[in-house]
Amino acid sequence: MNKEKQFDKNNQVSEQYYAHIWRGLYQSEKKVRRNLIQSIEYCVQLQRCLGMMMLI
Repeated sequence: MNKEKQFDKNNQVSEQYYAHIWRGLYQSEKKVRRNLIQSIEYCVQLQRCLGMMMLI
């Protein structure tokens, strides 16, 4: 994004630019959440595995 598109005539951040940022944040939030869920699932599996090893 170039600087001219970020601001309109009144030097306010344009709505298009805001929408662009918002979409980017939303996409990255979804990605982070998915990664977090995968990490938690991995930890749970690891704990189960370690628990089994302790019993043996």
